[in-house]
Amino acid sequence: MIIKLSTPLSFKDSSVDELDLSLEKLTGRDLLDVEAGFKARGIQTGAWDMSRAFCIALAAKSFNMPQEVLGNLPLKDFSRIVNEVITFLAETVSAD
Repeated sequence: MIIKLSTPLSFKDSSVDELDLSLEKLTGRDLLDVEAGFKARGIQTGAWDMSRAFCIALAAKSFNMPQEVLGNLPLKDFSRIVNEVITFLAETVSAD
């Protein structure tokens, strides 16, 4: 899914005006790595898939960029990415 940004994002000496959110390319290992990173920092939650920080970290893995870069997005773009991840994870669970 292509996410068009309302404001270009600076990353690696270039300006990015859209991001390809390819969650379907991620693996279970990617999800576990993100979760392990949170646990290692002492962050616990009962619902990882509803955590904004967790969702943006998963999206950052999909974009192959540090999650800190995504934290600089305007709230509208940040929220859209988080909501797309939440929806993707919910649809994956309910598809059974």
